[in-house]
Amino acid sequence: MRENDPLRQTNQTYQIYALIDPRENITRYVGMSRNAQRRLFQHLLGDQGNEQKNNWLLELLEEGIYPILRILETIDAEEADAYAIACEREQYWISECLRLDMPLLNISVRGRKKNLRFRRPHIKWIEKEHSEVEESALSLRELREWAVLTQEELAQLMGVSITTVSHWETGNKIPRSSKVQQLADALDVTTQEVIAAIKKTRTMKKQR
Repeated sequence: MRENDPLRQTNQTYQIYALIDPRENITRYVGMSRNAQRRLFQHLLGDQGNEQKNNWLLELLEEGIYPILRILETIDAEEADAYAIACEREQYWISECLRLDMPLLNISVRGRKKNLRFRRPHIKWIEKEHSEVEESALSLRELREWAVLTQEELAQLMGVSITTVSHWETGNKIPRSSKVQQLADALDVTTQEVIAAIKKTRTMKKQR
């Protein structure tokens, strides 16, 4: 159990989640969070220390697609020690994915023997339908116009060329994960809205 983990809080509900590659429908990452949807956006922005996962997510983004977020299990806050149970259940699901030969990108499981098993505690758990990142009602171009910025002004704020901004808005290219936070700041929106707008823009391009 991670005694000093900042994730640990009393009276909190925890979610065990999987990130799935939509191209092959295989699980590439298993994690635990108090808010899996918010954690997904953090993953998309890039995590220090896990370059393999970052590269996989960047590859998806460059193809204009996103990982599928699937909630595997929810540990209710009413459990006596929800955090301890969540840690154990996270390890259980990691071991299950390894048993099924899923190529996980978790740093903690690299090199781990695939026959590693964990105790399955007798607790109630909720399995939910998987959901993808919600689409925004606005495209990247519409977000820029909402912020009352020209392409040239946005390009200057971002330190990129007008051509790059134009490619983003037409869906020919998508911003690298390192640029998503900058876009959110420049447009005065959340990173979630930017990521959803990127997806909306790519969808609109395919429909043309």
